[in-house]
Amino acid sequence: MTRVQFLNDLYHHLYGMTQEQAEQHLTYYAEMLADRMEEGMSEEEAVAGMEDVETIARRILEEEGLPYTPPDQRPVTPPAYPDASKLGGGGGTRAYQAPKRFGWRKILQISLWVVAILVIVGAVGRWRWSRNYRASDPIESVAEAAPEAPYADEYSYLDMPYSEGFEYTDGENYILIDDVKTIDIQWAAGMVYIQSWSGGDVMVQEFAQSELTERTRMETGLEDGVLTVRYRSGIGLGNVKGQKWLTVLIPEGMMGEIGVATASAAVTVQGLELDTLRVSTTSGDISAYECYAQTSAFSSTSGMLNLTNLESDQVEASTISGDIYGDLWSNSAVISSTSGDISFTTVDAMDSIEARTVSGDIQVWADDSTLQKIAAGSTSGDISLSLPLYDLGFTLDFQTVSGSVDVPSETLPPNQGGGKYVYEDGGCEIEVETVSGSLKIY
Repeated sequence: MTRVQFLNDLYHHLYGMTQEQAEQHLTYYAEMLADRMEEGMSEEEAVAGMEDVETIARRILEEEGLPYTPPDQRPVTPPAYPDASKLGGGGGTRAYQAPKRFGWRKILQISLWVVAILVIVGAVGRWRWSRNYRASDPIESVAEAAPEAPYADEYSYLDMPYSEGFEYTDGENYILIDDVKTIDIQWAAGMVYIQSWSGGDVMVQEFAQSELTERTRMETGLEDGVLTVRYRSGIGLGNVKGQKWLTVLIPEGMMGEIGVATASAAVTVQGLELDTLRVSTTSGDISAYECYAQTSAFSSTSGMLNLTNLESDQVEASTISGDIYGDLWSNSAVISSTSGDISFTTVDAMDSIEARTVSGDIQVWADDSTLQKIAAGSTSGDISLSLPLYDLGFTLDFQTVSGSVDVPSETLPPNQGGGKYVYEDGGCEIEVETVSGSLKIY
């Protein structure tokens, strides 16, 4: 069982708690798992060493003065879908979630994110290197660190942390790109910022809100092609006053693997070209802009996922309470959330998309007629699918308890409890299941 599955399963056992109460306890256990992994355990070993989810849930509810309600005694019994095999921690491979309706508010939100990134990049491009950094190279095996930053003027946005209050740094560390095949980052609070650049080597630099000491400096290492970056030396992620910002610059065209795991730190990746990209957070937001990866996976407990112009053969993205949105160039995508909304535009070359949620809404805009399959499910959230109808006929299999369905007038009128509908040549297969959520196709 993965960490995300464990946390998702625990979330569903905390029946009767508010979302805010549940997230506080989830954060605690997420940090506990992160500490175990920091000590050398694999993700599966860390989860296996925990008490079973029901025992933990009973103790938490008792501490909160709430009774534990077995699933079969709850007022509303979930349908067979989602069931335990579809929920994170239920023995399956991904959380149960669904895509969300765009609407003007969501469109505005996405626009603001894009504008914000453009403003930041444009503004910091006017900065110039005005500070002299103390050289530091904690990686003994790469003593040939570059003496000064190449393309300093072009990449003067490295000063960006200063404008956010991260005033202290030990300077840049350069690692020969030929020595790096995989980058493994574990960070606690603040920001992890990873971007491609035209330099020939990997550059790593941390910035802090308080003066760095031997105990609070990041720890880096290079062994067998794996570059590790840790929030601080020693065991654990905490015990650092304030937050820290990590900047990592990757040579353009680098094809390898990057894995990032954080507690509350936000993560931004931009312009990367990789074989594998993995990012997970407990409460930090994740933003991926203009990235390519053969395989990509993003997960967060309560953070928001913004995947803009992400090109990936296979995409998996999951949250518990955070929203997920963006646009994709992908062969297949599996998107899931418990209470967060899902809003996606399938831009090009999309074969299939699967989107599932419990209470969040789902919106999928298909701009390309090559889409062959859509699978969506929600308990109480609404599902809206916008399809290029003149090019993309569909065959719909809709199952619901009390939800309504709104499809093009050429199809047969809906029956109580759902039914099967065919539009045009029926080319795209659509499978939708809800309990009380409505479905609209237009």
